[in-house]
Amino acid sequence: MEAAVAQAVHDCRATMLESSYRKYSEDGGVTGFAILAESHICVNTWHEERMVAIDVFFCGSLDPYASITALRDVFRPSRIHISEHKRLLGTRITHPNIVEAL
Repeated sequence: MEAAVAQAVHDCRATMLESSYRKYSEDGGVTGFAILAESHICVNTWHEERMVAIDVFFCGSLDPYASITALRDVFRPSRIHISEHKRLLGTRITHPNIVEAL
């Protein structure tokens, strides 16, 4: 998992600051967290449910979809469900000219 997250960070052209991984028991899940200059990637697994949840959150213009190949290659899921949530769109800090025009 650690190598896959590192590859995903590289593929997205993000900047890894630090990472941490914890396995909860011999047959338990694993949580991995990569802190990036641009935000984070977090991976949670549930061994007993055969499930993985991955959160890829970037600030700026990086493409989170570029992380999919590296993560898919290590987890080899039978299906993938992607949901996209755009945050901080049109705030005074991130887009002052747009907000002022509204």
